Amino acid sequence: MARPAAQLGLCRVRRVAIGFCVALPALATIARSQTASAGQNLPGSAPVAAPVRPFAVGERLEYRVRVPVFGTVGRGVLSVGAIDTVRGVPTWVLRFDVDAGVGPLHGTDHSASWLDPVRMSTMRYTRDESMPSAHHRDSVEVFPLERRWTAASGESGISPSDDPLDELSFIFLLRTLPLASDSMLVFHRHYDVERSPTRVQLLGRETITTEVGTFRTIIVEMRVRDHQRFRGEGVIRFNLSDDSLRIPIRIISPMRELGTTELLLRVRSVAASDGAPAGR
Repeated sequence: MARPAAQLGLCRVRRVAIGFCVALPALATIARSQTASAGQNLPGSAPVAAPVRPFAVGERLEYRVRVPVFGTVGRGVLSVGAIDTVRGVPTWVLRFDVDAGVGPLHGTDHSASWLDPVRMSTMRYTRDESMPSAHHRDSVEVFPLERRWTAASGESGISPSDDPLDELSFIFLLRTLPLASDSMLVFHRHYDVERSPTRVQLLGRETITTEVGTFRTIIVEMRVRDHQRFRGEGVIRFNLSDDSLRIPIRIISPMRELGTTELLLRVRSVAASDGAPAGR
């Protein structure tokens, strides 16, 4: 269920000369007020039921990967896996697996996020990206209440928020936001302070026809900081279903070697409790 903007502590102003509104940096968290009323999943405490989200364990979204020059070059799967426990906290395991390429320009990108669905915060994050020119691996333990993280490589750092997120869990955060036209939301919530802020903007609406069905969608742009992948700021664009589920119907993002790639939904599987129709 999308939360009202008032609970986000969001300050929204109308467009200014540079073409968009800016939310104040004080918008560091989006889930804190909901957490305060629901309680926290702390080691040794009684389990707290996760609030209703637009996604749930058992959701699986399969995509056809396309690039402008070569057409279909692979597939991607975005899913919410089984419940796991990290340091006493029940988490939903989010996964995003992409396998795409043409001839020698072939690569894979596998990421996983252990998300506390009550706080909407990351507890653990892994990523394994393999391309002809590079191989990069992340394995990070995140300690939200301590505002810090440590990596298997020996690196460590501080987090700007006690509700930190990673690249993958940010996608699921998008599905919970009460987005409005002509506004930009600014989040200082990446687990690594060096990679904040993340900017999110609603650009408009579009109807898309896929193998699953026809969907009315909202177009959302997310700007992320990643010096390794983007040498600065990267732009990822989403078409989310214009309904309460906010299903990612299309994802457009840069991919090493291949350039701009389009992931278009081709199969949607849902948990047994999700009775929503697959198409719109």
